[in-house]
Amino acid sequence: MLNNNISKLGLGTVQFGKPYGLANNIIKKQTEVNKMLNLLKKNSITILDTSSNYLDSEKKIGNYKKNSFFKIITKTVNISSKIVSETEIKLIDKHFHNSLKNIKQKKIHGLLIHNFEDILKPGGINIINLLKEYKDKGYVKKIGISVYSPEQFYKILDLFEPDIVQFPLNILDQRFLDIDFSLFKKKTEFHARSIFLQGLLLNDIKKLPKFFSPIKKKLEKIYNFFNKVEISMIEACIYFIVQQKNIDHFIVGVDSYEQLENIIAVLKKKEKKK
Repeated sequence: MLNNNISKLGLGTVQFGKPYGLANNIIKKQTEVNKMLNLLKKNSITILDTSSNYLDSEKKIGNYKKNSFFKIITKTVNISSKIVSETEIKLIDKHFHNSLKNIKQKKIHGLLIHNFEDILKPGGINIINLLKEYKDKGYVKKIGISVYSPEQFYKILDLFEPDIVQFPLNILDQRFLDIDFSLFKKKTEFHARSIFLQGLLLNDIKKLPKFFSPIKKKLEKIYNFFNKVEISMIEACIYFIVQQKNIDHFIVGVDSYEQLENIIAVLKKKEKKK
């Protein structure tokens, strides 16, 4: 029987293509990527989150021979212009079909609008219409959007009915716990990202860059609390997110195979405690 907590896990693949997070790490070797994807497959973890903005990420997924096992979700290219004209729509279309080519699939599980502000620009509705067209033609099973604030979350309702809404959620940033999920239809999936806050919550507090000094005291309180109850920070972050009933999937980025292995081990440990 599939482990419910493990089935909610999805892998964010930005580090397959470029440095990311506090560690600023990149997973360069295809063999390391293959090893990680084999581990996911072994544990029936299907969600892969990627983007054409992640450089070689899509190509590395495409080079994995058994990638049809995964439910791959990619994102639209960001629009730099102030309006969304036919030129921008053609650019999005070009990048999407290039994504399919890189992933080596004729259709994928999902496509998200990467930059929420793009659909608020004059002509932005045409981006939504393009995604709906992809869905109608069978290029994608689900369409959706990535948001950064509850304000953006509520604005979606005036624009379209997404199949997937992705947003940040973690111990330190709990803004999205107060939103009204019931406003969306039951078919809408909610995907949490940044559950480790780009690695910040797992970092040695003594080695934090000065940039994070304003929140250092808050982080110390969090670290000290979980230290007293003998729960590691990686366990705390994962336990927090799996307790959120409205979250269908949570996306994690990792610096290495060992870190991914550790996350899966924590999930299995959590399941045994039920």
